[in-house]
Amino acid sequence: VLRFAKARDPFAVKIKNQAESLLREAFPGAEVLVVIKEGGAAPRPEPKLKTTTGGIARVIAVASGKGGVGKSTVTANLAVTLRDMGYSVGILDADIYGPSMPKMFGVEGYTPQAILRDEQEYILPAETGGIKIASIGFFISPDDALIWRGPMATTALKQLLHQTLWEGLDYLL
Repeated sequence: VLRFAKARDPFAVKIKNQAESLLREAFPGAEVLVVIKEGGAAPRPEPKLKTTTGGIARVIAVASGKGGVGKSTVTANLAVTLRDMGYSVGILDADIYGPSMPKMFGVEGYTPQAILRDEQEYILPAETGGIKIASIGFFISPDDALIWRGPMATTALKQLLHQTLWEGLDYLL
């Protein structure tokens, strides 16, 4: 059985014919029948953790292997532009070494609150000008040095992504 997006695709028919020819050659006298089936996307597995990311329509990652190139500025401008176009927007400030979104959006003093929903605690993001913001900067003092490596940083970012109450965003940056 061969799976293709479209069974009548000329490429699918060509592959079917080649497969039948090779099988007849390898197994003389055997009855050979190759069937083409239309295949779809594999079913999505159920998430292992309860998460709020299912309601996010699109995720745009702004990244670079180098610091100081304007990732935060691009993200902030993109968020404001998308908001002005009528989309609901959230920002996940994943910069563990220098989270700047709280300062850029004037929510530096925000203290995240948690709410209980369906027996699960969720973080309420800051919201300013119609843009929701979750940042590592909300959980650390600006005077403290943050020395997180590998698993600690990954766990914190996963929590920020999956346990923030995003509530149906068009875009998460």
